[in-house]
Amino acid sequence: MKRAAELTPDNAQVLLNLGAVYADTGEAKNYGAAEAALKKSIELGPTNPAYANLGYLYFLQQRYDDAAATTEKALKLNDKNYQVWRNLGEDYSWAKQPDKAMGARTRELQILEASSPLHPQDAQLISEMATLYADNHQREKAIGGMQKALALAPLDANVLLNAAVIQETLGNRNQAIRYAEESIANGNTIDDVKRNFALQRIVTDPKFHIPVKQ
Repeated sequence: MKRAAELTPDNAQVLLNLGAVYADTGEAKNYGAAEAALKKSIELGPTNPAYANLGYLYFLQQRYDDAAATTEKALKLNDKNYQVWRNLGEDYSWAKQPDKAMGARTRELQILEASSPLHPQDAQLISEMATLYADNHQREKAIGGMQKALALAPLDANVLLNAAVIQETLGNRNQAIRYAEESIANGNTIDDVKRNFALQRIVTDPKFHIPVKQ
């Protein structure tokens, strides 16, 4: 990917891909290169994916105000992706702007409810929607969605992480801890748990233990 960028320095798509690869390493030493590539991609041709990736990169760096502002730009170009709305909700939650966070989650739920009939076997989509029902104090819908998602994908790390969010939001700390631990055991990292605003108290609970991956 780096070689491709060297050969075609004015290719916005190649720069977007390069920036995403650097960001996905999760290593701070690569974040500067990721930001430079994504900004250059946007300079050549602003796109929703470039802004969304740059917003997520700022989130990883805990630059939450920058993350929110950049993710908003992504959504102005395409406001149909629930995952980008989810990112915006997290950005605003960590930026201590709960009203804006709730607005983003409300829009995310609208998109999910419209698309879920078309994807009845998508466990991640179902579990994400269930986290929003938990947010809205719709306990039966939240638990029902969580159970359906777990039945479809019982070992999916992100489905398990969403199950932890649901249980924590509904006040079931012990169950939340269990699902957070299972999420790590199945591929997520402790950083994935720490970055989730709803789970910030989980990692400081003395009952929580980071499982040793086999």
